[in-house]
Amino acid sequence: MRMSLPPPARACWPPERGLTTTLPITILWSLFHARDKERVMAVPESREELSESWRGRFEVLDKIDGAIFSRWRELSMDERRRVGFRLLPFVFSVAWYGAKGMSEKGLTILTAFALLATALGAVGVPGVIVWVTMAATCAGWGTSDYYNRVEHGERIWPRLAARMPGRLKTIPALAVVAAVALGAYAAFLMRS
Repeated sequence: MRMSLPPPARACWPPERGLTTTLPITILWSLFHARDKERVMAVPESREELSESWRGRFEVLDKIDGAIFSRWRELSMDERRRVGFRLLPFVFSVAWYGAKGMSEKGLTILTAFALLATALGAVGVPGVIVWVTMAATCAGWGTSDYYNRVEHGERIWPRLAARMPGRLKTIPALAVVAAVALGAYAAFLMRS
């Protein structure tokens, strides 16, 4: 007697109402499968396109020309809180950078911390310390980097761009370098 298989279930993606999914998967799905990718991935052309909270942060950063790390003492404590540590860049780190149109910076951060995790792991530092440090770095730099992206069109830090070969400044090239760095880290984890 031959058993028949049940009919294939219909695809339930994108998630329907009531289906619980994790937020990162939903965000990534919406970025890569949206009908209007230009609108989803677009960087605002002007401040009027930003939300009220981002406009307030940008006004604070205007006082110090976006140089939050060299001129932070010129800000009041309330202003420092407004432009300082952000929760979403901490939680989503590199994905947040990509969603805000700063993929080059995100991939560079990922590469640097993957190499750092490999080197420090060799001397016994737990990887979680390095990855939490990466998340904190994204949270601290995020607002200033987004300001420079919107106001000045900066996709990668100028000092780093001056030292990088021309072809390495593209997103695919940086993605390959990040994949190699993550591969080195994964190989290190498998050996230890």
